[in-house]
Amino acid sequence: MVALMAFALAAASLPGPVASFSVPSLVSVGQSVTYVDTSYDPAPGHAITLEIWLGREASFSSPGSYGVTLVVRDDRGLSDSVSHTVTVRAPAPPPPVNPPPRSPAATLEVSSRSLRRGDPLVVTLEDAPDAQDIHLALPTAFRTSLTLPTGPLDYAQVNQAAFSEYDGQWSTTVWVPWTFDIPADGTYPLTVDWTEAGVEESLETSVSISGTDTLAVFRAAQ
Repeated sequence: MVALMAFALAAASLPGPVASFSVPSLVSVGQSVTYVDTSYDPAPGHAITLEIWLGREASFSSPGSYGVTLVVRDDRGLSDSVSHTVTVRAPAPPPPVNPPPRSPAATLEVSSRSLRRGDPLVVTLEDAPDAQDIHLALPTAFRTSLTLPTGPLDYAQVNQAAFSEYDGQWSTTVWVPWTFDIPADGTYPLTVDWTEAGVEESLETSVSISGTDTLAVFRAAQ
């Protein structure tokens, strides 16, 4: 009898099972959650025979803080429990969709930046193969109406600036009015507007007018 009581006291003094597990403390909504059970029974000859999970989910559908508890029991009827908190955050927004790559940046070229009155000027839009609705904005002096020895000449009609495409480039030719004093010496802006892939584009350059073509030997009629 004494031996039996001593055995019972020795068995009761053995430590009970230890509940233990690991889980990520921070996950996203819908993300798979991994639980690693590391529970054990330190008593020789004894083992855990029952595990009960509370709040364990393979994934969480809403943001918030969730408690997860593991309860273990061994073959002696002894039990232990442990809890962890899992914080669930809203899913990260999807990365922005990059726009499709555009063609190389267009450039605006002119045949010369220094012109004489009466000279032709070639304006070329380059690296804009899909350009549409191209328009050249000319200074008012390039659209004047003159009375020449050969008769009236309306530069608004001559310089309509209709672009034509050749080998991926868009070009048009305009003329500097052909007199001694029109247009006045100075620098004039030129702007080309167009639409490409639904986007409005614009480039600006300038030309300088000074001197007169050798054939231009008359003045504008007053």
